[in-house]
Amino acid sequence: MTGDGGQRSVDDKWLYVFTSTLRPLYVDDAVTVLGAAAGTRHRFRYADRHVADELADAWGDGLVGRRVAVHLSIQHPAGYHEPVYVPLRAGTVTDARREGSMLIVEFTADGFLAIARPDDAYAADGDDGRKRRAAAVQNGTDRLLVATGREGPRTGQHAVLGQAPLLPPHGQDDGLAFQQLAAYVSEALHYTPRLLARVAQLWDEDDGSEVHHDPKTGVYPLRAGRRYTVVLVHQQREQPADGTVLTVSVPPPLAVLGDPVQPVSSRYDVIPVQLFAAHRDDFVVGEISVALTGPTPGPSLRMTVSVMPGAAATVGTPLLGGTAAALVLFPPILSGGDNVPLRLTLATLAALAAGLALRARRSRGLPG
Repeated sequence: MTGDGGQRSVDDKWLYVFTSTLRPLYVDDAVTVLGAAAGTRHRFRYADRHVADELADAWGDGLVGRRVAVHLSIQHPAGYHEPVYVPLRAGTVTDARREGSMLIVEFTADGFLAIARPDDAYAADGDDGRKRRAAAVQNGTDRLLVATGREGPRTGQHAVLGQAPLLPPHGQDDGLAFQQLAAYVSEALHYTPRLLARVAQLWDEDDGSEVHHDPKTGVYPLRAGRRYTVVLVHQQREQPADGTVLTVSVPPPLAVLGDPVQPVSSRYDVIPVQLFAAHRDDFVVGEISVALTGPTPGPSLRMTVSVMPGAAATVGTPLLGGTAAALVLFPPILSGGDNVPLRLTLATLAALAAGLALRARRSRGLPG
């Protein structure tokens, strides 16, 4: 199999990587990966003593292209119970390297994992619902232990190889997959609560098409002079506290049309945020940042975008400018002749072309 990095892995085993409930930083990693836009790159690091010797010795380019399964490990600080695991996202390894005793893996997140199939326990109410979700988590944990060689993750290994994890049914909407997993993650984080949100889609409003990321770079390509909408979804276990807001920050030349800070008061909602990519001459790469904040912390999500100059800037204006330059050159070339009207006509056309080019730039807010 091959992945974004173009390398070939030696088999079809997945790389299972784990974050946990033991520390707030690990919890932040979980909610960030869960809500990340498709194609977003993430970086996990592990001490080599927490990775089996065979895998640690092979850590490097040989992992690039391998599929990755990210799980949240629910652990008790004093070890009062065995860890159980909630699946989060699937992805592809883009880089793996060693820095001293640290093993670093970078991966892009794409699809979601599944905890059960079909999963009808996520929406069940009351004690019965909690028991059914607990049973689903335990069943998923048993499945994971079989896929990774039984006790691998429970022996202190934070990254292991294993067979393919359970994936959502083919064709299932990502929104439903997120909604299902959010129910389990919210309960898993009972003692370290977090707000949950997701970057769902990016739309080009001028032609009504969805913008997809480049599978090699994870970058979403935009074009200057066009309107876009980022679709954000949040899903909470309980109604958010007063003061909870969603903030969108964008790099130039993007601008948020409307208030970039939106109050969040319901348990779940879909929030479209409209953007405009202003005209400019150069190619720009930056990050759209989405932060869900309040008395209860939430994820800080990002998506990398590039902004290309519009067609008028790359074709129309240079063509007018080139025409003006050519017309300016012709009168001196013809100066030895007696055709004064022709020279005057060419000079007039050159001035007109230059004026049109200048007007075109200024109409798009560009300097003359």
